[in-house]
Amino acid sequence: MAGFTPLFFRPAHVGLLAAAVLSGCALNNPPPVDIGNTAPVSAGQIAPPTQVVSNSGSLYQASRYRPVFENRRARMVGDTVMVQIVEKVAASIIKEAKDGVKVLPEELQPAGAAPATTAAPAAPQGSIPPGTVIGDGKIKINLVRIDTRLLHGQVATAWTPDSKADRIIVVSDAVAKDDLRKQLIGQAAPNGVKANVIPISKMIEIAKDPRFGNTHAFLLFENPQDVLAAVEGGVPIESINVGSMAHSTGKTMVNNVLSMDKDDVACFEKLRDLGVEFDVRKVPNDSKKDLFDLIKKANVQ
Repeated sequence: MAGFTPLFFRPAHVGLLAAAVLSGCALNNPPPVDIGNTAPVSAGQIAPPTQVVSNSGSLYQASRYRPVFENRRARMVGDTVMVQIVEKVAASIIKEAKDGVKVLPEELQPAGAAPATTAAPAAPQGSIPPGTVIGDGKIKINLVRIDTRLLHGQVATAWTPDSKADRIIVVSDAVAKDDLRKQLIGQAAPNGVKANVIPISKMIEIAKDPRFGNTHAFLLFENPQDVLAAVEGGVPIESINVGSMAHSTGKTMVNNVLSMDKDDVACFEKLRDLGVEFDVRKVPNDSKKDLFDLIKKANVQ
């Protein structure tokens, strides 16, 4: 066995083996590689990224950010959309449309409804014919008050319930001509009580109207001059609550809410001579005071 050399270690065999290996590498080509479409893509083909709405508790939310100068028309999820529905009723043109459709022969045309006769205007609902006597035919004057402010909170919340009247009547020629004051007085009336503003002449008519026999009235006057005119016209006033008379130039303060001059005193004296009594109180719970005693102490000039 000495001097024996294996077959694959012989130089000739090594050369053949190397040639075979090299030829195998040349025959085995590498596998193909897939390459995507490399054509240019337009901006319109790129889908916008999906916004992830997160609430971090902050007033500012990046997902809800809107530019200041953008078009504010609703275009995003969550935007408010206002839908206005306009409905037109065409009932008024139905008759005209039917008139345009004729049936021939004419004897087959259905007879239309007879035109409604124009009825005479009905009397206003609730109106009572003049001369109707309700109750005893005499208005009930529960309370008469002189107050420059007329119907205000104190009168509405204190004097009106105390009077148990169902209607407040402001008697004044000046206020009856002032639409704004009339509206404010109507709004100031307490619940369940109606308020009206009328001139002195109308109050004189009401006092003689038998239709007001069930009316329990609370009369409000601005000054004693208006009360005197009403009494002289026939309004049955027996007692007056002198509540408030505003101060002005030339008048004397009789107490903290009454201010008068000689003309006012003369009116009170005439009313006294006509049998009218006076009650000086600011609110119902006050104690009554004598009007002429206050006038005497104040020395009205």
